[in-house]
Order: sequence, then C-alpha cells, then structure tokens
Amino acid sequence: SLRLQYEDMHKMRAVMEALKKNQELRGVENLKKRMAERAATHTTWRQMKGMQLFMHEINHPGNKPFVIGLGVSCSMFLYAYAKGLGSDKAKAESTYWQRFHAKHD
Repeated sequence: SLRLQYEDMHKMRAVMEALKKNQELRGVENLKKRMAERAATHTTWRQMKGMQLFMHEINHPGNKPFVIGLGVSCSMFLYAYAKGLGSDKAKAESTYWQRFHAKHD
C-alpha cells in the first residue's frame, strides 16, 4: 500500500502543481495579464498579412476544394507556359499580344 502511494507521488505532485498554477491565474488582475500576454503573442487572421494569411487560410478544411482548384489551375498554366505559351512564336501568332503588347515600329 505504501509502495503504491510512493509510485503515485509524482502524479500527485504534477496535479498539485497544476492546481497551484490555476489558482495563481485567477482574479481580475491576472486576467488582465493573461489577456495582454495573449494579445502580444497570438495573431488572429485579421492581423495576418500576405503569405502568413494565405497559409492560414489554405489549412482550413472548408477551403480545401478551392486550394485543389487553385493548384490544378496553376499547374495547368505552368505546363502550358513551359510548352511554349510564352515563346516568341506564340506571341507572334497571338492577336491579343499583337494588339495590346507588341511594339509596332
């Protein structure tokens, strides 16, 4: 019986430390401290910009279909561009490129 109590003592100490920490965190003053610490260390999606916000958004399960669609679209564009879409021959044959981008001397 004493041996079992001794073996469980480290668990009891961990529980007591957790209880002490919880007790220390109570109260209005400590709530203000916790809120200030969280505001300084935690960024919400409203505070994120650029790539950080993009990475945050693509990790949401509801956005997965859009991420897959974006990936497919980007890979198709890259494949087409690599196969000659951006070549001089393609630009010469393109009426859009000739009308809006080409330098006509």
